Amino acid sequence: LHYVPNQHAKCLRGSSSNTIGLYGNPYASVLEQSLFHEISVELSHHGYNLSISYGFGENTANQSIRNLLAYGVDGIIITRTENPMKNENFDNVPYVFTPSAGVEGYDVVVDHAAGTKEAMKTLISAGKKSAVFLTQTTLDGFYQEANRQKYKGIAEALKEIGTTPAILTLEDYDGEGDIIVERLRQLMPDVLFCCNDYIAGRMVS
Repeated sequence: LHYVPNQHAKCLRGSSSNTIGLYGNPYASVLEQSLFHEISVELSHHGYNLSISYGFGENTANQSIRNLLAYGVDGIIITRTENPMKNENFDNVPYVFTPSAGVEGYDVVVDHAAGTKEAMKTLISAGKKSAVFLTQTTLDGFYQEANRQKYKGIAEALKEIGTTPAILTLEDYDGEGDIIVERLRQLMPDVLFCCNDYIAGRMVS
């Protein structure tokens, strides 16, 4: 009969909604979108759905969490750097805090420093001895922790051969691609690391 159960009604009578909520970045990168897809596929293998809510800033974050809770999700995955679950009385909901970098209180995190260090060591073994790290802004600030970790890994690998990676930021050149390319030509690095796929794509184009 193609009957579709009403999830809200199921929640009212205490049943599982078979749905996991995900609170993420409103400006999800291609890699994040791929991650969300993989999570959705894996959950479907276990009979679960994925409901995504985005937010930026404390008020929007809290509202996003409330929206997920109103749907009756069985648990929540937090993928942003801040954790709104500790802002209000959300203690009765199981959640996993998996930020983009190893900030305080994380449950699961990507080791960016180990990843970029391994990548740079592989490049060094191929004869590459200099690198530039291209980022959107300076590495100061709470939201730059992932990029600080990425740079740290590159620097640790190059330190072993007595060199240091240079840093270029888009804001220093007002985002002017031609000027940045000219600066890269002056530096002539063996390797260019871009902090995200948007910047990498822009450099390729």
